[in-house]
Amino acid sequence: MKLTRDIIIKARLTNNGLLKPFSSIHECVDELCGVQGQLHIATEIAVFNRVHPSISFHDLDKLYKEHKLVKGWGQRGTIHMYTINDWIHVSQVYFYKNRWIPKMRDKNSEQFDQIVSNMRKLGEEKKVISKREIENVVTQYNGDYSIEEPHFQYFLFPFHTMSGHFAGIPEKPHTKHYIHHSQITDTTLKHTKENRNVSIQYFMKDYFRGYGPATLADFCHWSGVKKGLATTLFDEIKDEFTAYEYMNRTYYSDPSFDIETLSDKKNQVFLLGKFDPLFVCYSHKDWIVNREEELQIWQSSARVEAILLIDNKVYGTWRYAMKGKTMNFTFFLFHKLSDTKKKKIEVKAKKMMKFFEKENYTIEYQ
Repeated sequence: MKLTRDIIIKARLTNNGLLKPFSSIHECVDELCGVQGQLHIATEIAVFNRVHPSISFHDLDKLYKEHKLVKGWGQRGTIHMYTINDWIHVSQVYFYKNRWIPKMRDKNSEQFDQIVSNMRKLGEEKKVISKREIENVVTQYNGDYSIEEPHFQYFLFPFHTMSGHFAGIPEKPHTKHYIHHSQITDTTLKHTKENRNVSIQYFMKDYFRGYGPATLADFCHWSGVKKGLATTLFDEIKDEFTAYEYMNRTYYSDPSFDIETLSDKKNQVFLLGKFDPLFVCYSHKDWIVNREEELQIWQSSARVEAILLIDNKVYGTWRYAMKGKTMNFTFFLFHKLSDTKKKKIEVKAKKMMKFFEKENYTIEYQ
């Protein structure tokens, strides 16, 4: 079978849970290998768009309270929401990429180790600890460090999630509490290069199933794994994927990928949130937008705008504002909209309004 741009678009939207929704929140987060989590509301919009039957905030909160989903630093050194199993693999992959803490430890290794030791001890005793309690530990044992010292305290959080000792508890608007690993997994982490490589290959298999067909360059962009290491590890499992050639690039997918199963539904509307999984995971952007549109979506400081997607085509970006019980939608269009498409957008906006537990909505087009 030969790939075409249309097939790539349909396949990616299907595998990513848009044209073929996931049956549960947990399955969604698991199949996507985590969901970008800097903006917690955007994380929840990503899940909302991919699960059927429809979900509510209460469904998500239940999983948060049961500690079935956690947050941690992962792909590209950014915060994601993960299932427990994926978080364990994330720790193996990104533990060796954390270069900030060793540099700070060199300044005063004795005091630094004492801070880390007491944080872990507190976590074992209390199971869940707050940022305020971590600040108190730093204050008590800071030695030559200072809470006000740029970046020091901030780096303690990614250090402990990347090392697998603590996971962040998903909260709105941002994480304020961390749970000790003993409360969510029986796995004892041992950081070795061999374990790291096994976990990278684990994510390769997940990636090409959930985001394929995609190139190895796409995987490196998504994961942050260097090309040399990725190529070596991929060659060991290459036979487990199906390869396709298109536009002088080699694309890979899970063998279960079948062109006959792709959806031909028309006029489906999606209001994808900022940093949506589908728009942060590919090195090449020409599969879905032209160069002019790309510059309006992928902006400075690694910001990725929210996307209006209709009939497998990007029609523009959108933003929202909350005022009391009203949710105001503003769409910045790349293409003209028919009345039929506007009605479809209104239906989707109304569903999202209910998801946010609002009572009214407005829509403006620019």
